[in-house]
This record gives sequence, structure tokens and C-alpha cells, in this order.
Amino acid sequence: MKTRSASYLIAAIAALPVASATAGVITFDPADGYTLGSSLVVHPDWAGDGSLYSVTSLGGGNGAAQSAATNQTNFANNRYTPDAGFLGTPDTTTAGNVYDFSFQIRNDASLGSFDWGVAHRIRIGGSDSAPMIQFQIFDLGVVQYNNGGGSTSVTNINDARFDMDDATGRFITVEGSIDIDAGTYDLSFDGVVQGTGLGLMNVPSDFGQITLQWGPSNLAPDYRQISLDNLAIDAVPVPEPASFGLGLLGMSIVALRRAR
Repeated sequence: MKTRSASYLIAAIAALPVASATAGVITFDPADGYTLGSSLVVHPDWAGDGSLYSVTSLGGGNGAAQSAATNQTNFANNRYTPDAGFLGTPDTTTAGNVYDFSFQIRNDASLGSFDWGVAHRIRIGGSDSAPMIQFQIFDLGVVQYNNGGGSTSVTNINDARFDMDDATGRFITVEGSIDIDAGTYDLSFDGVVQGTGLGLMNVPSDFGQITLQWGPSNLAPDYRQISLDNLAIDAVPVPEPASFGLGLLGMSIVALRRAR
């Protein structure tokens, strides 16, 4: 009878819904709808008032090379506004949500600039002017991330300031987790943990957009050329009754064993 009771309990819990989430991924490859030399704003999932001055789809899972080839006064904003399906959530509001994010970045060329001009920005969430997270890539190869409203330079495994020129030609993985309720995020860059509980720049009520900004730098916007690949956002599901049921199963099995 004890064994039969356990079997009934297992069957009942197995019927409970299991929480799941589907990550959205942008590969920047032809499978996304890009063609050689196309701008990100050409893709139907992107919108915005900017266009990249030079975009080459590398294909074969290698992302897209991005650089601004002519001087301009302002940054070109290239925006992607993810829908609920991309985020893996019922809607795009951020109340109570935790998001994992990741992308790969590669240094393709540095044309001799050693200046602190900002060549590229990658902004996750929010808007152009009020993102949740911001990465800035400078002409001289330094990468900075935000902690609240301040900026901190990425460090390498030796705890020295990371230099993109030391990693030319290989993709670097950037990943982390955003906790909307706490207003914080965790960050790892090239396998090195940069920080936990870092402050978000802003906490929007809706996820908003992903913004890529290219050029200008203080000297010329084509001094730093990079490739971007596999940009992913994945909502971490809040525990549902299935999780509670599994806990109940564990407690019940323990109780059954003690009753023997």
C-alpha cells in the first residue's frame, strides 16, 4: 500500500505543467535574413533611424563585421525590439523577471588609434538614452561596462585592464544575468567574472530594445572594427506549481520511507 501510494503521487505530480523558456538568438547570418553588405535596419525585425556604414555578413555562424567607414557627427542607432516570444515570456513587461543574456564579440581591426574615443556601444534593454546595461568599446581597445551610472573597465584573467587588441581574431563570450526586481546584473567577460550585483543604469517597466551604436570616435569612426555574433536573451522562468510539486514529491518520499 505504501508503494502504491507513492506511485499515485508520482503520477499526479508528473501531470503538472513544467516551466520552460525559449531563448531568442540573433546570429547576424544570412539565416536571419541578412545579405552581404546589408544594414541591420534592413532586416524586418530591426527598426530605427540609423544605418551601419559598412556591414559584412560573414556567414557560416561567424556573425557580422561592423564598422563605420565615414566620419559622422552622431552615432548610428541600430535597434532591435524583442517580442515576448524572443524573450521567452508571456509579455515584454519586466515585473519580476530575470533574464540571462549573452553575445560574442571579436576584434577585427585597429587602424592605429590609441585614443579614448568611443567607437562602439552595445546597449541591452531600455532605450537609446536609458539602457539597462551598456558596453562601450574604445578606439584604444578598452571595454567598459556600467555599474549603475558609472563605468568600469573590463579586466582579464591577470586582473589587468583588458585590451581588445590582445584578442584579435577570436570571438569573446560576454554573458550575464539581469535581476529586474533587484535592479542588478552579474557579468562575465571572456570567462572572467567582472562582478555580481552590479547596478543597472535604468530599470524600465518594459524590456525595451537592444541598441547597437557604431561611431564616431574622437578621431575617425573606422579605427576600431568588430564583429558581433549570437546575441541571445532568455527569460529565466519563475518557479511554477511543477517546482512545488517536485518538492512535495521529495518530502512525501521521505515521509513514506520513515513510515516503513
